[in-house]
Amino acid sequence: SRYEEAQGYLQDAIDIQQRHLAPDDPVLGLTYQRYGELVNDMGELDEAEGYYTLALANLEPHEVQYRKEVSRVLLALGSLYGSRNLLALADSVVRRAVALQIEEHGPDHLYVGSAMLQWASIKNMQDSVEVAKGMYRRVIEIQEAAFGADGGIAAKSNLARILQNRGDFEEADSLMKLAYDYYVRTFGAQHRYSLILMNNRANLRFDQGKLDEAKG
Repeated sequence: SRYEEAQGYLQDAIDIQQRHLAPDDPVLGLTYQRYGELVNDMGELDEAEGYYTLALANLEPHEVQYRKEVSRVLLALGSLYGSRNLLALADSVVRRAVALQIEEHGPDHLYVGSAMLQWASIKNMQDSVEVAKGMYRRVIEIQEAAFGADGGIAAKSNLARILQNRGDFEEADSLMKLAYDYYVRTFGAQHRYSLILMNNRANLRFDQGKLDEAKG
């Protein structure tokens, strides 16, 4: 497969670089990063974690030059830790990634919004609901500044679920409608995202006691 072919090339590159470069060379760190991303896509999560860790060891001493790459590795580790319910670790690395993105791009950049969206999800899984709500609102603010009303769709959908669970039905419904309308307009009414939002809105109406609307 293409993945296995690419894996062979990168393994050869690592072998050559390990013979000719210093063990802590950042160029080797970049190759570790690419290999980690590849095996992560292949579902080899333990191996991916190991190579992400190697990449950080080589790149972090050169953080000023490789801030973008360090942030990317941290976010990848955050996803891995989150998928394993290692939420404290996930929170730690994603927190640092957000800080690096802010240092690199400023607080209003789309990269910051994307990283903060991941962080908000972790905070929600940690039951830090108020913190997560604030983060989702900040993501919406950043992304709407760039894309208008179509910005922040994922954050709006996630925030709506939090608000629904807390009984804030009116705002939850408003956010779900924005997300639903976007998915229908972009992908069509039968797309799975549209159907998920339709189901979520029906559940919201059930929670509100609007049974007839929920059935519709």
